Amino acid sequence: MDKTEILKTLLENVSDSYEDFVVGGMRSAEKREGYAEKIIEYILSHPKATTSDIIQYETEEILGIKPVRNNME
Repeated sequence: MDKTEILKTLLENVSDSYEDFVVGGMRSAEKREGYAEKIIEYILSHPKATTSDIIQYETEEILGIKPVRNNME
């Protein structure tokens, strides 16, 4: 099984996986060098991660986008 197949299988098996999550993850893997390996490693290291956990990891650690804090809290 190549890394693309592994990634797709892992994304499909996330507990709250949905079609757009899998399609988006696969598209990101096609466009970003090293993305597949990082997400595969994250999911294998965090087997109970939800789609939200994975998207947060992608956003903050791979894309480098930090969350904006609401000053009203």
